[in-house]
Amino acid sequence: MITSPTHTTQNTTTLLDHILTNSSDRTSQTGTVEIGISDHLLTFCTRKITRTKSYDHKYIRIRSLKHYTQEKYIQALKEINFPDYTKFDSVDEAYDDFIAKLTEVIDRLAPIKKVRIKNNTQEWFDDEIHSAIQNRDKRFSVFKRSRLYEDKVAFKRIQNHVQSLIKKRKKQFMKNKLDENLGKPRELWKTLKSLGFSKTNTPGSKIGLETNKDEIYFDSKENSEFFSQI
Repeated sequence: MITSPTHTTQNTTTLLDHILTNSSDRTSQTGTVEIGISDHLLTFCTRKITRTKSYDHKYIRIRSLKHYTQEKYIQALKEINFPDYTKFDSVDEAYDDFIAKLTEVIDRLAPIKKVRIKNNTQEWFDDEIHSAIQNRDKRFSVFKRSRLYEDKVAFKRIQNHVQSLIKKRKKQFMKNKLDENLGKPRELWKTLKSLGFSKTNTPGSKIGLETNKDEIYFDSKENSEFFSQI
């Protein structure tokens, strides 16, 4: 990544200090800085950070062990015609041959497959909330270091903003789900449970659903006010 000289003398300029990467597209800036305490320049690069979208699923590659057993693995290894590796002129060639044969067995008994991992982020959680939470955490770190009153006030302000934003998103999400599933008790209950509401027969329940009448009733003033606002 570095293309200009990093070491300078009276007679020579040489590029001695490097930054190497196999993904140059993920770097936005590179260069050198004169620091004055060495005859070498400081090298630097700025890496791009791509923020993943909230509530997105991600995919990973795993080995499927559905049809794998220890007995099958041992039997497959016994069926391989391994050469006498002591007769190989190069240890690298012997190693490559062994790994290739071993990998072939593993790929056959435990093939690699792509699976989707569900994100635990709630549906109402978006980039604006994520950004506000990051800002809140930064403010809290500043306050912990300084212990100044003005930093505490700034932290409390952004903390209240985050709580207000989350409450607003939850209300809008709940309103949309009620409109979609008011006549579908099962689907509606999934939404209610995702927000922390429990079934009517659970001690301490604050909300109930009459499935035969498609009606919602409340035994908590807090939840009654919550739904009355949406």
